[in-house]
Amino acid sequence: MKEDCIFCRIAGKAADATVVYEDSQTLAFLDIHPLTSKADGISIGQSNGKAASQEVFHMHVHIIPRFNHEMMSGFPNRKQTHRAELDEIGRKIKTAIESQKRD
Repeated sequence: MKEDCIFCRIAGKAADATVVYEDSQTLAFLDIHPLTSKADGISIGQSNGKAASQEVFHMHVHIIPRFNHEMMSGFPNRKQTHRAELDEIGRKIKTAIESQKRD
């Protein structure tokens, strides 16, 4: 457990958290700075890496409350690509997953 990592401290029961679910592989807890306590819907997001604004470098998912007046209009700046490029990206992702399984 890294003492300066809040997620490590929460998982190790060394820091307080409002846990809403826990099993042998998953720990779900409320954000200490919630956006709101009520909403019309949710978005689910996961940031991966510094360029994606990830601040705590453990795999985690954000459940973001949403209201009808702030509906998202999809994903900005999507581009068309060729199947060969998608297949190459997919191959790289599969290779990375397989290497993680071996570790």
